[in-house]
Amino acid sequence: MRLRTQCYLPETVHVAADPMLGLPDLRKGLNTILMAYLLVVGVIFAAVGIIFFLILEVKNAGPTSKVVENASIVIFALILIVPLVVLFSLALVIRGKWLCLASAPEQHHAKWMMFLSILCIVAGPLLNTGGFFVGDDKPADPTSPPTKSMSVAHIEREIEKYKHGMPELGTRAYVKLAGEGIGMLSSVFFVLFLRAVAMAWGFPMLARFAELYLMFIALLVFGSIVVILRPSIMLVNPPILLALGAGWLLAGPCYFALILGTSIAVSYLLSRDTHERLEPAPAAPVVSPLASLPPIE
Repeated sequence: MRLRTQCYLPETVHVAADPMLGLPDLRKGLNTILMAYLLVVGVIFAAVGIIFFLILEVKNAGPTSKVVENASIVIFALILIVPLVVLFSLALVIRGKWLCLASAPEQHHAKWMMFLSILCIVAGPLLNTGGFFVGDDKPADPTSPPTKSMSVAHIEREIEKYKHGMPELGTRAYVKLAGEGIGMLSSVFFVLFLRAVAMAWGFPMLARFAELYLMFIALLVFGSIVVILRPSIMLVNPPILLALGAGWLLAGPCYFALILGTSIAVSYLLSRDTHERLEPAPAAPVVSPLASLPPIE
């Protein structure tokens, strides 16, 4: 006698995930990042305005002891407050990007772009801070006198040497340049993340705007490197320097507009989804049971 036992496994029920599930956190992360950047810009403008006001006050009232003392107290407070606000804004940016990473779509490598952006924004300040602890092995110039005073003659000599080309840098300068470059890569990966979000949710115009912004930034970086390595170009053609400065000033509002546009697009998706869920389904037509009977001849 042979007994057989058959085991019936329950079928796995695959429930489709809601595609709108992570959009609220994504919008919250984008708004947090935008608020952090605006906070830094606002504090910088406020500090510049306060310093300009203090200069006018000292100029009008005269360099008396009381005016100079009040101005020094305000400047000392700014020196303490501005770095704290910058650190707080950096923490807000990291928190907002972490929310975006947790709720990013899987399409177009959006999660990887945000992960690389967070990695770069953390590694950049670490390299800049570590540059102060690295020994500077810059070779000494035998033609310059062994002095480190910041006199007018010393500054003029440095400017004259810079006119002939980029001076040789030491290890500390290269570490700081690497930190600045990695910090800029954080913004590049973040823009690529915004482009991936726009392509995943069907906003081609926003994706094209992100691509044009990246091309514009690449052009500005290339022009800045050429001007730094060949300062004679800047001296012969001053409009090039003015154009680069205007371009970098224009890049900031475009960056904010890109973040704000993505946040508005996500809000539009959420509002459309809420409207579709609240809208009642159309009622089925009522069919009379007499309609199925044959006609009376």
